[in-house]
Amino acid sequence: MKNLIVRNPSVERLMAIGLGATFLVLLLVGGIALSYAVESPGAVNLIQVSIILLSLFLSLLFVKVQRAIRTRSAKQQAMMEVPLRKSGALQDAIYNSANFSSIATDADGVIQIFNVGAERMLGYGADDVIDKFTPADISDPDEVQGRAATLSAEFATPIRAGFEALVYKASRGIEDIYELTYIRADKTRFPALVSVTALRDAVGKIIGYLLIGTDNSARKQVEAEQALLDQRLRDQQFYTRSLIESNIDPLITTDTRGIISDVNSQMEQLTGRTRDELIGAPFKNYFTEPTKPSPGCCARARSPTTS
Repeated sequence: MKNLIVRNPSVERLMAIGLGATFLVLLLVGGIALSYAVESPGAVNLIQVSIILLSLFLSLLFVKVQRAIRTRSAKQQAMMEVPLRKSGALQDAIYNSANFSSIATDADGVIQIFNVGAERMLGYGADDVIDKFTPADISDPDEVQGRAATLSAEFATPIRAGFEALVYKASRGIEDIYELTYIRADKTRFPALVSVTALRDAVGKIIGYLLIGTDNSARKQVEAEQALLDQRLRDQQFYTRSLIESNIDPLITTDTRGIISDVNSQMEQLTGRTRDELIGAPFKNYFTEPTKPSPGCCARARSPTTS
């Protein structure tokens, strides 16, 4: 917070004057004592009047110093409130976001913050989990066990299945993002992508952890659908190949330009070429009169009917 200190020269000057005036009072008090000693009433009266005037001056000086201090404090407070307001706005945005779950724990893993997004995704109210659950309690136990085993092998040290397995890398300053199955309050499950960060105090001691998660169901569904389409394509290709290879006659397929796209083994024997050599080659190259088959072949390939 050093950069928030405001230097106020007027306050410093007033403080210097006050110190000087205080020193002068001490001199006057010493003079009064000396006057009493020499029994000089006139000098005593003069010094007493001076002390009264000086007291008034010190009172006025004290009021000005107080005003200057209040002004300085107000400026410091205003400068401090700017980053605090920004930090508060950021915290509110995180806490109130429904697009991702934000779960903060203490150093032992007990949940201390459970934001709106976590409530929506997991079906728990904040009061249901704060000071009661750890993130491991809402995670698939088999996956947590597997993660503990994987990390134990990776770091060559025993890691307990539970909250330790979820934050082990983050506790050592290693960026950690992983997939994990969360379990809702109604016992249904969904895949989540979780990012873990260790929270530290000013001296670097871990005071808690922040786990930010997003629902990964949509991406998983897309991946599953793509895998299904890929499997269907492989099955179709296998079926087509089976039909071609099961025929006792030489067969060849081409595209609309007359470029060979597939052949069966009988065609390989007939041409004396391998399948790899034939595929991609012009169909006309394997006739004794190369200029004749191409128009007919291409016309038949483009025709919606076959003869």
